[in-house]
Amino acid sequence: MKRLSDWAAERADRYATALLHDSEGCRLVAFTLTPNQEVAVHTSSSTVLCTVVSGEGIFTGSGEELTLKPGESVQYTPQEPHGMMAGAAGLRFLAVITPGPSALPS
Repeated sequence: MKRLSDWAAERADRYATALLHDSEGCRLVAFTLTPNQEVAVHTSSSTVLCTVVSGEGIFTGSGEELTLKPGESVQYTPQEPHGMMAGAAGLRFLAVITPGPSALPS
């Protein structure tokens, strides 16, 4: 068994991340956003599954917006544009990225 590292501390200038696990099969990243911070729309060559741990936020993808609360999740397919914005209480979520980026061809 391996204890995963702590969440990243909040940052005033941008969202914060902590890499909790990284392998060819899977990357696990913890995100911490202060109120109204955002992760700009981007794409990934992997499948991305995001689960809200605390706070709430707006998750965008494929032209849709979903407001997610703790315990709720969203899945993005490879190459699907996606982004996130924290609500008034901030947002903490886990992103499971599979396969891990190191397993993908360059």
